[in-house]
Amino acid sequence: MRRIYLFLSSAVFLFIPISCNSEQHAVNELEKFVEYLQENSDELDGQALEEASQRYAEIVEKLDSHVYDENQLEQIGRLKGKCAALFAKRSLRDAEDGFNEFLNEAGGFVQGLIESFTDDTDQSEPDMQ
Repeated sequence: MRRIYLFLSSAVFLFIPISCNSEQHAVNELEKFVEYLQENSDELDGQALEEASQRYAEIVEKLDSHVYDENQLEQIGRLKGKCAALFAKRSLRDAEDGFNEFLNEAGGFVQGLIESFTDDTDQSEPDMQ
């Protein structure tokens, strides 16, 4: 019986550092992801941005499966805030690009209308000579 107790207590003490290590691993993973976004967010296209968003969701799921102390929670919150800001900036840039494209197309559309009406008006006026 004593051997079983010794074995079980050894196993528990063996898994405690592993558990703490996996908690910190998830935090480190988020930290590396933030660094990746900071370095590459300008180059991410639609597909890569979708994959990055999926990766972020996976990391958050890992984080949510652990219990953290106040300092770790503050660090996680700060990192999540940075991710949110980087995703938002990228989305705003994409929206701005789309809006600029729309304005260019709308400007061309209006110009085409004006040209068409001007051409029709010129052709419908009789020669007075």
